[in-house]
Amino acid sequence: MRQSALSPTLPAALSAEVDPALWRPLRLFNVARIVVALVLVGYVLFTAEGRTVGQARPTWFFNTALGYLVAATLFAWAVRRLKTHYLAHVVVQALVDIAAIVLLLHASGGIRSGFGTLMLMPIAGAAILARGRLALLFAAIAALSLLIENSFWVLHFDIGFADYLQVALISAGCFMVAWVMRNFAARMIANEGAIRRKELEVSTQLAINRLVVRDMEDGVIVVDEAGVVLLANPVAEKLVHAQDLAGRALRDCVPHLHRALGEWRLGGASVSGRTIGTNSGMTISGPPRASSITQRAVEMRFQGDKGGESRVGVRFVTALPDGAQSGAADTLETVIFLQDVRASESRAQQLKLASLGRLTASIAHEIRNPLSAIKHAGELLAEEAGGRTASEANQTQLKLTRIIGQNTVRLNRIVEEVLQLNRRDRRVPETIQLASMLGELVTQLIETERLASNTIEVMIDPRAQVEFDPQHLHQVIWNLLTNALRYCDRSPGAVRLRVTDEVKTGILLSVSDNGTGIAPDVMASIFEPFFTTHTQGSGLGLYIARDLCSANHATLDVVARGESATSDDLPGATFRIRFA
Repeated sequence: MRQSALSPTLPAALSAEVDPALWRPLRLFNVARIVVALVLVGYVLFTAEGRTVGQARPTWFFNTALGYLVAATLFAWAVRRLKTHYLAHVVVQALVDIAAIVLLLHASGGIRSGFGTLMLMPIAGAAILARGRLALLFAAIAALSLLIENSFWVLHFDIGFADYLQVALISAGCFMVAWVMRNFAARMIANEGAIRRKELEVSTQLAINRLVVRDMEDGVIVVDEAGVVLLANPVAEKLVHAQDLAGRALRDCVPHLHRALGEWRLGGASVSGRTIGTNSGMTISGPPRASSITQRAVEMRFQGDKGGESRVGVRFVTALPDGAQSGAADTLETVIFLQDVRASESRAQQLKLASLGRLTASIAHEIRNPLSAIKHAGELLAEEAGGRTASEANQTQLKLTRIIGQNTVRLNRIVEEVLQLNRRDRRVPETIQLASMLGELVTQLIETERLASNTIEVMIDPRAQVEFDPQHLHQVIWNLLTNALRYCDRSPGAVRLRVTDEVKTGILLSVSDNGTGIAPDVMASIFEPFFTTHTQGSGLGLYIARDLCSANHATLDVVARGESATSDDLPGATFRIRFA
């Protein structure tokens, strides 16, 4: 005969390990069982007359109630002392509950006494405590017990035929309660497991954050809305010359930083550009680098007890949750970032010296060739001074002086372009109407290069305007146009300057020419300093143009042949600026 699906797995289920959190509801259910048993025993002891239940067999009812109390007490002791085989506890207790209620029901005269509704309590408890189909098994045992008990009265006393409907209703209630409570308990257990996993993830993330903050090169101090330090890494304690900041009030350990934090929370307008306390050992200088209430940076000086001083860049940051108002920043935790200014300046100086070394080497390489040409021209002038007629000497001298002039102009251009590398730090953005500004620039370029008026074709959207430093933009467009003129054939429309203003792409400015274009093998190098394919080029024009665009939050790129977004660009090289 084939075994049922439940029987092979029941022993394993009785000894299976379960979540330790389930032992607590089992203990609470035992407390409820003891209370019910005490009520039943007290009912028998203190209501000797006029009892409505237990009239058929009073002694049986009392003994059952007393035995149920003893069993409930033993169950409570076993749950605390024998924390093994959780499901075994549940199964034994549920079966004892069902048996006790059936005996109490029989002692009260059968199902008509109304005592059968008490059967729902152990079924509900077993459905919550047990897992899987075990809850439905208890409901089936309870329904079968009620049916057998009512059949006893029918067979022995020929009464209770009409009570089968009540038995059926209570049995159906047992199954319904078992099903509902089983699903409810499964949902609660799943939610509790998810919460535990989330707590583990959060605790792990907090541990990682503490490790990262501890090993950061910058100092970090986290302060709550009451001014108490929640977290401070060793670098921060070293910079502010204080120890064991965590858990202490900021005003007690670093009062000057607390004062700056308070003024920042009030708005930050009075924080910049003055000294707080001449004897405080702390100076705040320089304008804030951010105008948002969630971030503000100043520079401070801290004096140590042993005379040491540290210059620290202090940045206050409050992370506002989504939907929070900026005015609520003073009620949230504040993160204070501390950076050693001297160390930052030292690193910046090292980078500057390294860049300067590379730059000077490149400049020396570029200047050497023009100087050689000038030297050679001078030597030739000296040799040609004698042995020639006046007319021949004049022609030779004109040719050599022309060589000297050309190379001198080239040297001067290299020096000027090197000096322009520092212009990005002096950015003064303004709202520029591109149509008028670019029109004047093209007119000036045509006059300077002595071009035909139709050499440069201009296509500009009259509505286009951008935020850009005017001098920077003039330099960028001038470099792009002169670069295009260098490689085009200078015929009418040989260079095209086009500006479009679209909703999707924003404002785009493109400069294209009808030259041979850029070879694919040099496409990746054209923006590098001192890289050029022209004999008279310095290699700094495109590098400076891209650098100035980056300083004004724009991008300058070259469009490879065949990748142009529109057919309005000429077939040669195309450079495109995308404005912010």
